[in-house]
Amino acid sequence: MSSAKTFYISTLEETVLPVTYIEKYKDEHTKALFAKYKFNSHKDRDYFQARISLERFISDIVLHVKNNLTLGRGDIHYFTSPPSTMFARGEKAEDSMRELLRQDTDLFTKIFSVKLSHIKNSKAQHLGSSRKKRLAKTSDRYSIYWKFKFMLMLRNPKHIQITILDDVCSTGGTLLACKQTLQNYMQKKKPGVGLTIQVFSIAH
Repeated sequence: MSSAKTFYISTLEETVLPVTYIEKYKDEHTKALFAKYKFNSHKDRDYFQARISLERFISDIVLHVKNNLTLGRGDIHYFTSPPSTMFARGEKAEDSMRELLRQDTDLFTKIFSVKLSHIKNSKAQHLGSSRKKRLAKTSDRYSIYWKFKFMLMLRNPKHIQITILDDVCSTGGTLLACKQTLQNYMQKKKPGVGLTIQVFSIAH
């Protein structure tokens, strides 16, 4: 089985790293879907309709990744998502992207946590953060979640393949921050373990 969706890859003029995505965020319908799902606290009919649509997009990405995934002996693969700073700050009741991805695949695992300093000193991108601020100190935003560290100790894999999936990618700064955080941790704590990271977004 193969995914019939068309996938696009952003250029380095658009984002700080190439990001594979399937929807154009400039499209008014796409914008409306995210608004109804991410910023609708009532969980009404619009919320659930938007959620169903977004789950279909995630299913397309998950299928695409699985169809192109090659795992050797001792390899493991996980889907994960960037942590929501708004959720960590208590401004949202749930980490909306994590909930979507967790419902769609049993291979989801939480890898990243938001650092306390980033919670205090940042604001959500939709509230008007400049491109320069969003790209500043990307390696200082997140830390590695303790359960993921424990899993690595227990399983002791030879190679890890990680797919990081975001909802909306504008500059790519969030995905870059996640990628750098994981790379730095593995280089320091697990230098003998191979690491492959690919980054996706529903929309750009």
